[in-house]
Amino acid sequence: MYYYIPPRFTMNWVDYQRLSLRMELKRPSAGIWRIAHGGKSFFPVSIRVIMKKCMEDKRFNNQRRKMNNDLSFNKWELGLLLLCFFSCLLGALLIPAAQCPDEAARALISRWMVRNHTLPTGNEMEIMIGGWGFSYALRPFLSSIVGALFQSVLLLFTSNPTILLAASRMCSVLSVTLCCWFCLRLGHRCFSGRYSSFLFAAFVCFLPQVQFLGMYQNNDALSLCAVSAVWYYLADGFDTHWSVKSCIWLAVWLSVGALSYYIAYPWFLMGIVFFVFAVIHDREISEKSGFILRRGGLVVGICLVLAG
Repeated sequence: MYYYIPPRFTMNWVDYQRLSLRMELKRPSAGIWRIAHGGKSFFPVSIRVIMKKCMEDKRFNNQRRKMNNDLSFNKWELGLLLLCFFSCLLGALLIPAAQCPDEAARALISRWMVRNHTLPTGNEMEIMIGGWGFSYALRPFLSSIVGALFQSVLLLFTSNPTILLAASRMCSVLSVTLCCWFCLRLGHRCFSGRYSSFLFAAFVCFLPQVQFLGMYQNNDALSLCAVSAVWYYLADGFDTHWSVKSCIWLAVWLSVGALSYYIAYPWFLMGIVFFVFAVIHDREISEKSGFILRRGGLVVGICLVLAG
């Protein structure tokens, strides 16, 4: 009696129980399975070796599940978050506006909202870009709205232009810091060790380009944060078999990304494809088409309410 197992075969605990039941029914001689490798060579593998491999996989899954449920960070991860925040904040306080691309054009929108306490339509002459004849208010400008909120609060205490300029940049500072937070959490989902998630977040958020985005007013930092959040909640939905909570948070961050900048839209299309294929290959979901319509309808409905 021969059982074929493809090369680099990994077995989880449920598959082991099924195979052990099949082995008990067919009773191979001496409790030994002869496994065909590639259809050519044959070698005996004891059940003890297979059980050891299964127990290792089970311990890995338990460790990964424990990391997923643990929202705390170790001292290295907390240090990485603080370093990311203060490095971006320092740049927001020190970098002149003349050295930041398009910040002057986006700052026009924030200052206009602070003065008029309403959202612009994009046709106001005060926010038109000189020499170009259009305004960034005709595009998604959620980062300018957040910057205007910070400026309005600080205007109650000071009128220092340096402080107000830094306040308009706080959306980018917090966006890159949140991106680091979501990268750490995503690393907890995808890797078995904390150091792997630490390196993953460090490689993403401490690129010079990403750090510079966190130091001045722009839409790219917020869209980067939204993309990292969307992929974290896609991983969370994959692990929880697309619970309602994960779908709601997914829809919230999809809405933030839709209001941030259009460069994030291709990533969201990839997320839709990931969601459909993940549901199709999920063995614990029976009515796949109905499930896709229910969960997808929930996400689309929330996105229409928040960003439609």
